Amino acid sequence: LCALSRLGVAGCRSSLLTKCIGPDEALPSAKEARREAAVLKAVVAKGLVPQAAAAITPEEYAKLRRVFQLNGFRFNGELREGDSGYDVGEVLFDSVSRINHSCEPNLAFDLAWSPEAGSVVIRICATRPLEEG
Repeated sequence: LCALSRLGVAGCRSSLLTKCIGPDEALPSAKEARREAAVLKAVVAKGLVPQAAAAITPEEYAKLRRVFQLNGFRFNGELREGDSGYDVGEVLFDSVSRINHSCEPNLAFDLAWSPEAGSVVIRICATRPLEEG
């Protein structure tokens, strides 16, 4: 929902809906997509996101949610599990989301709030020597 507010419909379509969403079979059914999109319609009706967000179809909304599931990073700041608001923040870094996933990762990442940048930043470090390619 924040992505729709910050990027708008066109920005979400051009920047986010181009990312990996996995196999089509992983997407919800048309009926489930409409049910999930009811949340979007409700927040548009309450004025929490711009009216233009209503232009996102249920299928696009399902894909947008999937983009964050597969490419997003959870950010909780200093909150601990059990704290109010824990595990509600998720960020997506355009370039970092393109790093391939692995069952034997050779990278570690750390998320932090940057007062200078006014946003969440990510630091990525190799955990072992990297091979070219």
